[in-house]
Order: sequence, then C-alpha cells, then structure tokens
Amino acid sequence: MPVRMIGPTGQRFTSENGWPAGPAMQNIALFPSPGRCPGLDEWPPLVCFKESIPGMLSMVALKGKLGFAGDPLGGPRRPAASSFAPGCFTHRPEAGTAAGVLVSTRTIAWAIEARIRKEGSTTMNDSKLLNADVQGFFGIDVSSQSLDLADFPASLAETFSNDPNGVARIVEHLCERPVARIVVEATGGYEVSLVATLHKAGLPVVLVNPRQVRDYARALGILAKTDRIDAGVLARFAHDIQPPVRDFPDENARKLDALVSRRRQLLELRTAELNRRHQANLPEIQRSIDSVVELLDQQLAEIDEQLAQSIQASDIWRIKDQILQSVKGVGPATSQALLAELPELGRLNRRQIASLVGVAPFNRDSGRLHKPRAIRGGRASVRSTLYMAAFNAVRCNPRLRSFYQRLRQAGKTFKVAMTACMRKLLTTLNAILRDLTPWREPAITDSQNTC
Repeated sequence: MPVRMIGPTGQRFTSENGWPAGPAMQNIALFPSPGRCPGLDEWPPLVCFKESIPGMLSMVALKGKLGFAGDPLGGPRRPAASSFAPGCFTHRPEAGTAAGVLVSTRTIAWAIEARIRKEGSTTMNDSKLLNADVQGFFGIDVSSQSLDLADFPASLAETFSNDPNGVARIVEHLCERPVARIVVEATGGYEVSLVATLHKAGLPVVLVNPRQVRDYARALGILAKTDRIDAGVLARFAHDIQPPVRDFPDENARKLDALVSRRRQLLELRTAELNRRHQANLPEIQRSIDSVVELLDQQLAEIDEQLAQSIQASDIWRIKDQILQSVKGVGPATSQALLAELPELGRLNRRQIASLVGVAPFNRDSGRLHKPRAIRGGRASVRSTLYMAAFNAVRCNPRLRSFYQRLRQAGKTFKVAMTACMRKLLTTLNAILRDLTPWREPAITDSQNTC
C-alpha cells in the first residue's frame, strides 16, 4: 500500500519511489501509537513501515499546531490542529513498528520554538527536546525521616518514608517508568542506603554536591526552600545538566571510608582533650582528661588494626597501598585515606585530579583586574591528608625538598610553596598508581639524606 507525503517545499514522495534523505527530511517527525501521546485522537490511521527511513530526523512541538500529510488511504489531508505533549517522538522507526508521518514547514518550526522562548522557557536546554526522546528525569530530596520524589517535566511529587520499606517503594515506583537520570544530594550519610539500593537495581542514579544544586536553583530564581521544592529542583537539574553516572562504591569501599572518617573524628577529639589538658589546673580535671585520652588511644589502635585488615583483605588495595607508601613522606594513614576518599586516584590526568582534590589554582581576572590565583573547592579531607604528607615530604623526599626550596628562594610564601608541593605530590602519586609502578628515589649522597 503506497504512502504519500508532501515535503516542506511542496515536493511529493511515495513509498514506492523511495523516501527522501538529507535536508528535505529535517522537518518530518515520526509518532508512536496514539496510546502514548495525548491529543492525537484526530490523527489519520497509522502506517507500518517495513524498513527504516534513511535520513529521518525528529522535530519537537510544544503546544504547537502542525499540519501533516501521509494518509495510506489516499492523498494528503490536513485535519484539525491539535496540541500534544513532549515525549511523542522517535528518531528512527524500527522494522515493523507503527508510525504516523508529520510534515511541517521550516517556518512553522521556527515560529513554535520562538513562541516557546517568548512564553517562558525553563532553561536554555529546552532545545535538547528538538532531537531527543523525553524520558523520566527524577530528583529525590533526602532527610532523616522522609524521601521526596519529583519528576520533570511532569512536576509530580510524592513522599516516602526514609526506611527500608520506603526505599523499596521508591525503587518499585521507578522501575515501572522510563528513567534517564535520578539525582540525589549528598546529605551526610542519610542518602547512602537509598543510593546503594537504586544502584543495585540498575537505575541511573547520580550523587551530586548540594552547593551546585543550590546555585542552580538561585540561577532559576527559586529562593524558597522546602523538601518538595528541592526535589523538583533536583529533577530539573537532572534534565538540564544531565550529570554523568559514576560507579557507586561497593560495601567494602564504604566500610573503608567509614573507618577512615571515624579515625579522623577520634583524632580531633584527642587533640581537643590534649588542648584542654594544658589549661586544666585541678588534679581531678587532669585525671579525667587523661582517662579520656587513654580511651581514645585504645579506640585509635582498634581502628588502625581494622583498617590494616581491610587493606590486606583486598589484593588491589594491598598493591596500591604498597605503591603509595613507596613514596617518602607517605605513611599508612595517608595511604589509607587516599584509597578510601580518593578512589579516582590513578584514573584521571594530572589536571583533573588536582582540580578534584582542590589544589589547582583558578584564575580571577576581569578586564584590567588580575587577582592572584587561588585554590577553591575540592575535597577538604583529602587536602588535609595531603598537607601533612607534603609537610613531611619536604624534609624527607629529595625531589620535593629541592622543589620547595626553589619556590621559597623565588619569593613564594610558605602556604603557596606548600600548596605547590601538595599538588606535585598528588600528581606523582597519581602517575605511579596509573602505571602500577613503585616510586624510584633519585640517587643522592648520604650527606643529603636528612630523614
């Protein structure tokens, strides 16, 4: 059965003499069955293409009125215009799938896009709809008691309890829908169970920095803040930004990270108690502080033992730990912290790893104003670990010591020189982990070795 079409400039095509390709097809869109697209009741009977149409491109229309041709029963006809929602388009039809043919002039397409912009577009990324199927973009706002789920562009929100039952209901709810991206904010640990369950279910979940989402909301002019509003902002963030999906750490990696975090907390408590010890005058207070410090020392010894056991239980971690500790200035605590809190080490290039940690200087220039470069952002806990390692390395590591002395002689301040040493140490560790090659110490005389 021949199918007739009218092109954007009036040319006629039929299924018997072949379909056009190239620019002539840029304004022709394919529609799936009417059951998926509201407002398509007035379209003519659908056509079953036996083979894909070369050069077929899709075109979006949001609340637009478009004429079309392509009636299998006769010549072209133009029924009453209807409005339809995004998500009713497909790029190329699979063999044997039903599709209707839509033809519109280029002028109409531009007019529709201009009217969308004039009436108020959500973001400049609305144009992404022009050549892509609209799938589900979801945002989940996490609190200690509840989980608020919102999707875009439907803007529907639901609330679930933040417990195993609520997490299971969210996973079941999302598995029944097409999902392109799920965005969750890092909330200090309340999100771990949810993200792990979503990742295990094979859903594309992304954990993002809350500061980035808040800046995005301010850019949209959204100043109000509630759980449901935040969930909607996360859904729009997922649609507009589409952050890449990364691997989620497994149970052993999460355990190692928790042990490293607990060790840092115990060290902070121990330091605080020792500071109070210097100011305590009464013997009773001093004995109380001494007992607390003794207990903290016991806890630290247990944590160190558990960390060592976790490292030795994994062949990959054991090899990486040996490679990291081959560098002078890097000890067990630094190696464990890097393995737990910087799993990207060895996978990125030197610029990317420096920016991720937050030791890469950024420009601050505007017109004639040229401010000094400064570091910002990144992972503060990793920077603290690197600082102590670099502080030791400038005394024990010949290469870093000469590098530090050269910077100081050039007039750099102590903090600038130390930050540069931190970056050099980080890039060195990144390179040896990338190549899985231990660090080789340069040949020096005994008089130069001060360690």
